[in-house]
Amino acid sequence: MKIVLVPNPNGIRTKHVPLGLLSVGTALKRNGIEVEIVDLNSLPRDTSPEDLCSNILSRNPQCVGFSAMASQFPRVLRIAGLVKNAGPDIKIILGGPEATMKAEAVLPAFPEVDLIVRGECEHTVVDVVKNLGNGPVLGSIPGITYRNGSRIVHNPDTPLITDLDALESRDYGLLPSIESFGQTRAYPLPVEVGRGCPYGCVFCSLTSLLRRKFRVRSPEHIIAETKELQSRYNAKYFNFLHDNMTVSRQWILDLCDVIERENMDIRWDGPSRADSLDADLIKRLAETGCSGLYFGIETGSQRMQKVIRKNLKFDGLIDNIRRLTSSGIPFAASFIAGFPEETAEDLSDTIRLMMQLRFISGVKMSDIQFGLLCPLMGSPLLETHGSHLRYDGEFAEMASTDLSEEEERMIMSLPGLFPEFYYYPTNGTPRSTLVRLPFLLLNLLYLRHSIFMLFHDESLNFPLCVLRGVQPAHLGSEKRIVRHEGMSAIVKVSEFLSELFKKNGLADHPIHDTLAYDVTLLKADSAGKGAPTPLKIDFTYDVQSWVEAVRSGNFSTMERLPEKRANTVLFLKTGERVSTMRVA
Repeated sequence: MKIVLVPNPNGIRTKHVPLGLLSVGTALKRNGIEVEIVDLNSLPRDTSPEDLCSNILSRNPQCVGFSAMASQFPRVLRIAGLVKNAGPDIKIILGGPEATMKAEAVLPAFPEVDLIVRGECEHTVVDVVKNLGNGPVLGSIPGITYRNGSRIVHNPDTPLITDLDALESRDYGLLPSIESFGQTRAYPLPVEVGRGCPYGCVFCSLTSLLRRKFRVRSPEHIIAETKELQSRYNAKYFNFLHDNMTVSRQWILDLCDVIERENMDIRWDGPSRADSLDADLIKRLAETGCSGLYFGIETGSQRMQKVIRKNLKFDGLIDNIRRLTSSGIPFAASFIAGFPEETAEDLSDTIRLMMQLRFISGVKMSDIQFGLLCPLMGSPLLETHGSHLRYDGEFAEMASTDLSEEEERMIMSLPGLFPEFYYYPTNGTPRSTLVRLPFLLLNLLYLRHSIFMLFHDESLNFPLCVLRGVQPAHLGSEKRIVRHEGMSAIVKVSEFLSELFKKNGLADHPIHDTLAYDVTLLKADSAGKGAPTPLKIDFTYDVQSWVEAVRSGNFSTMERLPEKRANTVLFLKTGERVSTMRVA
């Protein structure tokens, strides 16, 4: 039998190493089963479901296995249907978190799917593939849901794998594009270092999927595999993959010790919990090649931290992140809006924490992530609030994708199967404002001096002036307006805020000059090579002196804004740097 494995179709747009399918493919290959992985990294970005189906069929499979994340599950089912229609005898298998959580609902609704492998399947997938169609044997394999004639059979769950070191090393060579990974920080080579998170965040499906079991591989096994990959692919950048790798302080210190002992010249990043760090640990991470940490902060409200059961402690958070950046370790922090219990004040706290992180030296715009809450199957939040879900076609970033009409009909007809494309109503912020906040904030954060003023000047009442019923309609009415669109988007956000403050009786406030200063600075910086024309702009306030004070850390000038007087500032880009000077 030949099986073709198909990763999450979003890989066509974002380069991706499907570690889960590499595990499956490795197990099958080493047990004598012919296997291929469709390398989506090598396909054009505009590959259609029909083209992908043709690619799959050209490999002449007897079985096709799909995996998908929340955003791509409707597309996976559509492609599975195309494959089944073209080859009725081809067996269709689904796996991964989405299929695991939805197994009993998927098979009755989608007859093209023959079997779903649930949970961790490294120990069972070979038996499954070898016995497709053999009902008596399938009945004894845990962790699968399958068709037996007209019946849907749902076997007991597979026990979690306790000894991750005992798993076979993945055959990365199953993915032809693997040699393009590990050469830059943008595309690190992933290495699994563990699984599971012991925390019980109510919005997260891992609470159910991995039963809050924190497991790690031994540092020796991890570094042995890393050394092998470094030798084979000349890789220098690695992503240590885990759900929350700094839960155990001793384990992460042991990992650093092994990296140092083996004299590994590598750069690595991974996920962390912001309140699990301290000065000594940060120093050790920096010494052993850590090149980035990812934090899921989610909300800046201490009240909401308790409501969503993340219980992140804010004491020392800013100090830890300052230590990271001063140690040369970049970070990324994600935030979420749209929790059912979230008030405008809670969301204001979240936005203000995002702004505060932006002030820290060395923090890039891309380090701050913000999106709408995605209702995930298997999450405790969906269990308590699922009956209130609504649909308006405005998707959370986690579910954002270009849906076909067929896929959208699928979603609307089966809300219980595709909750990720719906939303929880909230009492805190109007939905029309909420769906535009990602666009507003992710562009506003480019205006560094403006957000400093918005943060510190209480008379501006930001962001509550936006959250309390203001309808930013002219930011756009199209769906899914959550992405940065370049200079035009930044200008649109600046103009919106300037108009908002004028309507609020602040037409004479220096925020207007500060917004204009930041926009002009970005315009000058975006100028092409050569000899760009200098940009000159008149200001009412002495914004140049204020900006210089902010940059030097003399923030007290915020309380004593300069008296109004006309002055002109020249913006000129020379090389990679923009210089400014007062000329009048």
